[in-house]
Amino acid sequence: MERSLLLIPFWLIRFGLLSMTDKKAAQRAAHFAPMYGKEKIAYWIYQLSNIGMFFYLLFLKVEAGRNFEWK
Repeated sequence: MERSLLLIPFWLIRFGLLSMTDKKAAQRAAHFAPMYGKEKIAYWIYQLSNIGMFFYLLFLKVEAGRNFEWK
């Protein structure tokens, strides 16, 4: 299974839903308020964790199971 397909729901909600409600909503959602002190550290941790999740998908092995049983 193609790993990049896992990003489709994220992109649809993040940009598709916002742009359907208001044309400038996606731009406002991407805006971060001014940061001070430790907020800058938290911002960079947030950004690095997002980048890490996207790169993780490049190495993730996804297989469709055929022998799935409900218990």
